[in-house]
Amino acid sequence: MRRLLLAALPLLVAGCTIPGQGLVGPAPQRPSQATAQDIAAQADRVPLVTIGATAGPDEYQSALAQAVRQAQALKPDVMFDVLSAVPRKGTPTKQTLAAKALTPDATEVAQAIMGDGVPVERITLGAVIVPGIPGDEVRVYVR
Repeated sequence: MRRLLLAALPLLVAGCTIPGQGLVGPAPQRPSQATAQDIAAQADRVPLVTIGATAGPDEYQSALAQAVRQAQALKPDVMFDVLSAVPRKGTPTKQTLAAKALTPDATEVAQAIMGDGVPVERITLGAVIVPGIPGDEVRVYVR
């Protein structure tokens, strides 16, 4: 039995890595210039509509419908981005969980936009971390 363990020891040690090595590359990749520019452009976007997480459909549907009509009047092929926006607080995991919890509300807003006559191909759903906002909200952006 002892010989078997001694024979297996090199195989067990060969499968080990020094802590902090082997799982991550030698140096993290820097974002490309295009990625950095895209992030900067997103930071300057102004939402068409902002809906608090506690707002019900009856509180925002008429204002949303009016904003959608105005956006379509200015640009008939307008695209709508419906984003779950959460504050930058807590760990990244907590931020991700907060954004996921807001997804049903964002989906409801996207469905309301579809109900206003916008084809589903012109609506996207997503999430964003926004520093400085007081709480969770659904934001609608146009492009």
